[in-house]
Amino acid sequence: MQILEEDIFYENCYPGVTVGALSLPYGLLLIDAPLRIEDIRNWRSVLHSRGGGVRMLVSLDAHLDRILGVRMMEASTLLHHKTASRTKKYPTIFKGQVDESGSEWELCTPLGSRRWVPPDIVFTSDITLHWGKYTVKIMHMSGPMNGACWVVVPEAKITFIGDAVVINQPPFLAHAHIPIWLKTLEVLNTPEYHGFTIVSGRGGPVGAESIQRQYEFLEYVHQQIETLAAEKASVKEVRALAPELLKRIDYPPNRRGFYTLRLTYGLEHYYRKHYLPEEKHRK
Repeated sequence: MQILEEDIFYENCYPGVTVGALSLPYGLLLIDAPLRIEDIRNWRSVLHSRGGGVRMLVSLDAHLDRILGVRMMEASTLLHHKTASRTKKYPTIFKGQVDESGSEWELCTPLGSRRWVPPDIVFTSDITLHWGKYTVKIMHMSGPMNGACWVVVPEAKITFIGDAVVINQPPFLAHAHIPIWLKTLEVLNTPEYHGFTIVSGRGGPVGAESIQRQYEFLEYVHQQIETLAAEKASVKEVRALAPELLKRIDYPPNRRGFYTLRLTYGLEHYYRKHYLPEEKHRK
């Protein structure tokens, strides 16, 4: 467990996403959930040592890496309405079907059957919690996914930003909207966030250099896709961008194949969604 403030901490040793928590007088506010059962048990034990109490969990988006373990955290759930809407489209019982999308959960199989838990609270824009000395803002910050959110604690100058920035790995593009994502990242350079500790949902705290690298990478991806779209390129040509794009990222060499898969999958789905809408009408 890594402590940011006396009552605010995170853990990035579990496969999947970086999880966080705020220990407040009213209870624990949890940010995302581990994937594996043993990690969920460990994280719950850590949380119990920090006071336990009433728990509420917010999922920063609907990516399977961060929501597959939610039910086993035994907490009330708080979701943006677009995240809640997306989870309704998943099978009622998740049985670990391999998607080959380059998601972390695919490396943790078998995960066993998982049931989805309906959210206890759904919000449409932003929501503010007053649970003690901190004001906790949960803000809709789209880009990586339609319902992506940040947890912002202004008094502590800490914000958890989910997949808005990822460290030493390619971002997930399949459900993204890159122009909106770029505008979301620009927010981090405004005076409002100067001096903040910014916690990535995949790796922990990030600095200005990591944020800038993420911005430049996404900007380059967008330029490449726009060029191919103008040339009416095929999906195969767009997928072929993946190896060259991966060269722009500093990542562990043993994950080359896995991250190439992530980019290939993401590029294809992004291109089909944003540039080939006529495909929907053919089906």
